[in-house]
Amino acid sequence: MPKKVISYKLNSDGTIPDYVDDCGYFPNGSSWDSIVIIGVSKNGADLPNTVTVFSNELSLVSYLNTYTNEWVNNDFAKGTSTPFNPSEAAALVFEKAL
Repeated sequence: MPKKVISYKLNSDGTIPDYVDDCGYFPNGSSWDSIVIIGVSKNGADLPNTVTVFSNELSLVSYLNTYTNEWVNNDFAKGTSTPFNPSEAAALVFEKAL
Protein backbone atom coordinates (compact mmCIF):
# COMPACT_ATOMS: atom_id res chain seq x y z
CA MET A 1 0.00 0.00 0.00
CA PRO A 2 1.54 3.36 -1.01
CA LYS A 3 1.92 6.48 1.06
CA LYS A 4 -1.19 8.67 1.27
CA VAL A 5 -1.84 12.37 1.79
CA ILE A 6 -3.89 12.68 4.96
CA SER A 7 -5.28 15.05 7.56
CA TYR A 8 -4.82 14.00 11.17
CA LYS A 9 -4.67 15.24 14.76
CA LEU A 10 -1.82 14.84 17.21
CA ASN A 11 -2.00 12.11 19.84
CA SER A 12 -3.53 13.09 23.20
CA ASP A 13 -0.03 13.61 24.61
CA GLY A 14 0.86 16.01 21.77
CA THR A 15 3.06 13.58 19.82
CA ILE A 16 2.86 12.73 16.14
CA PRO A 17 0.95 9.48 15.41
CA ASP A 18 3.06 6.47 14.40
CA TYR A 19 1.37 6.19 10.99
CA VAL A 20 2.65 9.64 9.92
CA ASP A 21 5.83 9.84 7.83
CA ASP A 22 6.03 13.52 6.81
CA CYS A 23 3.98 16.10 8.62
CA GLY A 24 3.21 19.56 9.86
CA TYR A 25 1.64 21.13 6.79
CA PHE A 26 -1.12 23.75 6.79
CA PRO A 27 -2.50 23.38 10.35
CA ASN A 28 -6.12 24.30 10.91
CA GLY A 29 -7.29 24.97 14.47
CA SER A 30 -6.71 27.10 17.51
CA SER A 31 -5.08 24.80 20.08
CA TRP A 32 -2.72 21.83 19.83
CA ASP A 33 -5.44 19.33 20.78
CA SER A 34 -7.89 20.55 18.12
CA ILE A 35 -5.54 21.30 15.23
CA VAL A 36 -5.98 19.26 12.07
CA ILE A 37 -2.71 18.89 10.18
CA ILE A 38 -1.89 17.77 6.63
CA GLY A 39 0.80 15.14 6.21
CA VAL A 40 1.86 11.96 4.45
CA SER A 41 1.34 8.50 5.89
CA LYS A 42 4.01 5.85 6.13
CA ASN A 43 4.09 3.35 3.30
CA GLY A 44 1.47 0.69 4.05
CA ALA A 45 0.33 2.29 7.31
CA ASP A 46 -2.94 1.14 8.86
CA LEU A 47 -4.89 4.39 9.20
CA PRO A 48 -7.55 4.97 11.86
CA ASN A 49 -11.07 6.08 10.92
CA THR A 50 -10.34 9.56 12.29
CA VAL A 51 -7.94 10.25 9.41
CA THR A 52 -9.10 11.81 6.15
CA VAL A 53 -7.34 10.54 3.02
CA PHE A 54 -7.12 12.94 0.08
CA SER A 55 -7.47 10.95 -3.14
CA ASN A 56 -5.98 13.65 -5.38
CA GLU A 57 -4.63 17.19 -5.43
CA LEU A 58 -8.02 18.69 -6.23
CA SER A 59 -9.58 17.21 -3.09
CA LEU A 60 -6.79 18.73 -0.99
CA VAL A 61 -7.15 22.10 -2.75
CA SER A 62 -10.88 22.06 -1.97
CA TYR A 63 -10.13 21.37 1.70
CA LEU A 64 -7.44 24.08 1.90
CA ASN A 65 -9.83 26.58 0.35
CA THR A 66 -12.10 26.19 3.39
CA TYR A 67 -9.66 27.97 5.72
CA THR A 68 -6.67 29.50 3.91
CA ASN A 69 -8.36 32.32 1.98
CA GLU A 70 -6.65 35.02 4.04
CA TRP A 71 -3.23 33.34 4.26
CA VAL A 72 -0.18 34.98 2.70
CA ASN A 73 3.39 33.90 2.05
CA ASN A 74 5.75 36.48 3.51
CA ASP A 75 9.23 37.11 2.18
CA PHE A 76 10.68 39.08 5.05
CA ALA A 77 14.03 39.56 3.30
CA LYS A 78 12.32 41.32 0.40
CA GLY A 79 9.54 42.87 2.44
CA THR A 80 6.88 41.36 0.20
CA SER A 81 3.94 39.03 0.54
CA THR A 82 1.95 36.99 -1.95
CA PRO A 83 -1.36 35.18 -1.55
CA PHE A 84 -1.18 31.56 -0.40
CA ASN A 85 -1.69 29.26 -3.39
CA PRO A 86 -3.61 26.09 -2.44
CA SER A 87 -2.86 24.43 -5.80
CA GLU A 88 0.89 24.83 -5.34
CA ALA A 89 0.60 23.66 -1.73
CA ALA A 90 -1.33 20.53 -2.72
CA ALA A 91 1.20 19.71 -5.45
CA LEU A 92 4.04 20.02 -2.93
CA VAL A 93 2.42 17.59 -0.49
CA PHE A 94 1.40 15.05 -3.13
CA GLU A 95 4.97 15.06 -4.45
CA LYS A 96 6.13 14.00 -0.98
CA ALA A 97 3.78 10.99 -1.12
CA LEU A 98 5.54 9.54 -4.16
